Amino acid sequence: MCIRDSARRSMGLKSSQGDEGPLMWWGDALGVGAFAVIGAMNACRMGVSRALAVLCGVSTATFGGLTRDIVCGLPGNGSLSRGRILHSNKDLYASTAAVGAGMYMAARQLCLPVSVRILAGMTAAIGLRWTASKYQLGLPSWDQMDWRG
Repeated sequence: MCIRDSARRSMGLKSSQGDEGPLMWWGDALGVGAFAVIGAMNACRMGVSRALAVLCGVSTATFGGLTRDIVCGLPGNGSLSRGRILHSNKDLYASTAAVGAGMYMAARQLCLPVSVRILAGMTAAIGLRWTASKYQLGLPSWDQMDWRG
């Protein structure tokens, strides 16, 4: 077990704090960007509206991870009913997928070449995720809200 954890850390899959390492983070960010664009592209092929195409991009990019989080009990402390993807306490996730899918749809509306559309969507998603991580941007969490008024 110790050898396995050391190998994961040395390959960049896990950080010394037990979080995802840089290789895992960049792979995940790339996957979110790619699947957001793929979901939006497939929705366009089916002839749905632009708003539904963005929603399809978000669901394609995030629901596999949401299922993983629920089954594995992430982010921990017995929170089986909360998926970190939709309301993350660390960084933006579903929001970046929405921006990526939205950017793809905007590029499609401008009749840009397919390669440019794909690059624009993936760059927007990955760029926003990196920016949110670097500057610790995120959506407000339930713990941060003052309900007493």
